[in-house]
Amino acid sequence: MAGHVLGFIHSIDPKELEGSDYSINSLIGKSGLEKQYEKELRGQDGARQVEVNVGGRPVRELVTLEPHPGNNLYLTIDSKLQKALELSMEQNLQRLQQQNPKAKVASAVVLNVKTGEVLAMASSPALNPDDWKGNFKPELTDYYIPQGSYDPMKPGALSNRAIQSTYPPGSTFKPITGMAALEMGVMDPLHDLVNCSGSYWVAPFIKCTGVHGNVSYYNALAVSCNTYFQEMGRRAGKDEIIHVASEFGLGSRTGIDLPYEEKGLLPTAAWKKEIGTALLKRKYERLFKELDRKYANLMLDAADAEERQKLERKKDAEKAQLEAERKIDYNFNTNWQPYNTFNMSIGQGDNDYTVIQLANYAATIANGGFLMKPHVVKKIVSHEGKVLKIIKPEVVHEVDISPLSIAETKRAMLAVTQPGGTAYSLFSHFPADIQVGAKTGTAETGRSGDNPRKEYHGVFIAFAPVDNPQIAMAAVVEYGNAGYASAGYLVRDVFEQYFGVKDHLTSPEAEKNCLNEVARILT
Repeated sequence: MAGHVLGFIHSIDPKELEGSDYSINSLIGKSGLEKQYEKELRGQDGARQVEVNVGGRPVRELVTLEPHPGNNLYLTIDSKLQKALELSMEQNLQRLQQQNPKAKVASAVVLNVKTGEVLAMASSPALNPDDWKGNFKPELTDYYIPQGSYDPMKPGALSNRAIQSTYPPGSTFKPITGMAALEMGVMDPLHDLVNCSGSYWVAPFIKCTGVHGNVSYYNALAVSCNTYFQEMGRRAGKDEIIHVASEFGLGSRTGIDLPYEEKGLLPTAAWKKEIGTALLKRKYERLFKELDRKYANLMLDAADAEERQKLERKKDAEKAQLEAERKIDYNFNTNWQPYNTFNMSIGQGDNDYTVIQLANYAATIANGGFLMKPHVVKKIVSHEGKVLKIIKPEVVHEVDISPLSIAETKRAMLAVTQPGGTAYSLFSHFPADIQVGAKTGTAETGRSGDNPRKEYHGVFIAFAPVDNPQIAMAAVVEYGNAGYASAGYLVRDVFEQYFGVKDHLTSPEAEKNCLNEVARILT
């Protein structure tokens, strides 16, 4: 279990030998905890210095250095939750692949909302650390590191997608927009109604998930109304949305004690100007060079000076036209436009976050506004049993968002799992004292070649119990389409396991055998 979290050891790279006390035969941590805590885990090799005779035979031992085992790591991972998550991921990917063969990738993170401890983390396709011991088998290359451009049918198992891949959050971002509107004082969560007729009334007239009529904050989050949140995004403005998102850690590394964590992207006006300027510079440099080459070739074929003069005038006219287009293009594509705000407000556009960020964002809502630093290691203990270090909960910061805005958002997220909400069917059987706050997401993939009207990633965030939250979770299933029908199943199964609603670790066959054995003993 938890192969990506544990990581693997493999032969040392010659470059890593420089300035180290490793040998060419050393095995070294390459990923996961094996890499992150290489120094703590490694220990020290033993050695003997001996005196030999002319024949090379040892005659006297001079110095003996005893080997010392490395330290032990005690993890925050709950083995039962980890197993339940991995089983759920395997079963649901198999189910989803019957509808879309591309649904081969999933990742999820479960956090203790009060401490930041990672209770479970999984990424599929799975990584088996034993595959990397000794000589790596060539037949495994295609499984771990497929060659060529990215192919959804061969996603590659080397990456821990929970921290190394980024995704558009889809509608799981809407609580951010809601809190931004609440903080700006432009929305009453109960009485301020927005009429949804199926699409927003401002260009580019983004469609909604349905025709919802008059909706409040609670209704809108429950049914995931795009129209409502575009309007709230317009009222709150991009700067406040960006501020709230950054307060909840979106677009920033969490600082988890695992290597290779990606940053993600929280788009800003400054970012758009920078990236837009760079892209347009390359685009128009290419276009102007093509124009020069075109007329250079025409000049070579010109019959006389008069034809060359005509070509020069024509080139100047085309160049002026291209320059005018460049200015229009630059003004539009380097400046923040209203459609950028509308897309951001519903979790689309350039939003791109890791699963660990989404889980931590949900946990921060759950705990009332304390952004914690996630961690996988609980303590480091020597081989002799001495506790060398205890990793204590660390608050990154308390969010600059009012407790009232967070409380109203928790109430709105509860509506998602209540009758009429998009996730009601997943948690309707939970006991009354274990209410779940959640948000579903169906995110456009943004990948070249995908059908934006038919292919989506399923995204889901949740925490429970609402009145005294203990755990929070985020999950993504690539090409899972609706979040409630894909990633939501992973969350449901883990929450069932954690709260004792259902034991996913006991198979039907095992239960049947157990009952048969009881019956045999009784008779």
